[in-house]
Amino acid sequence: MRKYFEQLLVVLKKKGEISGFKKVVYQGGIPSLNDLYGSKHWTSRHKDSVKYHETFTWLLRAGLGLPKKKASKFMVFIFFNSRHDTDNIVGIEKYFTDMLVNLGYVEGDNKKFFRSLVIVPDEKLKKNTVEFVFAT
Repeated sequence: MRKYFEQLLVVLKKKGEISGFKKVVYQGGIPSLNDLYGSKHWTSRHKDSVKYHETFTWLLRAGLGLPKKKASKFMVFIFFNSRHDTDNIVGIEKYFTDMLVNLGYVEGDNKKFFRSLVIVPDEKLKKNTVEFVFAT
């Protein structure tokens, strides 16, 4: 199924819907939506937030480089292989998207700017791997 979404990115670029896309790969512990909004104490959630924000700051700067200008519209495609249900991957997606905003890659993450999110399981990836494809 992954190949269809990769082909979609190519078509979107050819049609001028996006100007390009870049991939950022993360390997490691993956917080689920349940982890973020579960019964953890707020201090534990805060520690997790700081950890993932630092990780994504480093990955984004290394993978995307510094932006020439903020993207006014963007979409994120996520390919993953972990024990998580597909809908629980939004836990780590939230950290990723927040860092796109915080580092100035995008104007904001509301519906005016963040146009779509696609999450696709990919068992060909190494375990506990998430590939974020950031398209602008």
